[in-house]
Amino acid sequence: MCQNDEYVFARLTCFRGFTLLELIVVMAIVGLSASIAVPRMQLAIERVSADAEQRALLEIVGHIELYAFFQQKNYTLRFEEGSVLNQTNTPIITCDHLWFSKQIITWNGNGFPDAESLDYTFCGQKKTLAFY
Repeated sequence: MCQNDEYVFARLTCFRGFTLLELIVVMAIVGLSASIAVPRMQLAIERVSADAEQRALLEIVGHIELYAFFQQKNYTLRFEEGSVLNQTNTPIITCDHLWFSKQIITWNGNGFPDAESLDYTFCGQKKTLAFY
């Protein structure tokens, strides 16, 4: 700390803060870092969202197999565009990253589907979920 205020103003040797140039440099560094990090974080969030939808599809199919088996009755799912619908045409899941061609699959009372596989598109790539 400077002891005499007149001495400070006369010699300008005691500073209490940052200069405008220092603040501008720090803000430029922060802005550059943010411009690099934000797009990468958005891509990571999209990937996580897409993977979550694919896992949800696998969980739904597994649950339907068990439900049909334990209830000992048939259960039907309709797959069309970005949705999976149950027997009453109520959407179970609506997807942004999964796309289905129109398919209807019925699981019998033993938990086995009447189709061998489910074809779908995941982020532009064709995929097949084999049931056997």
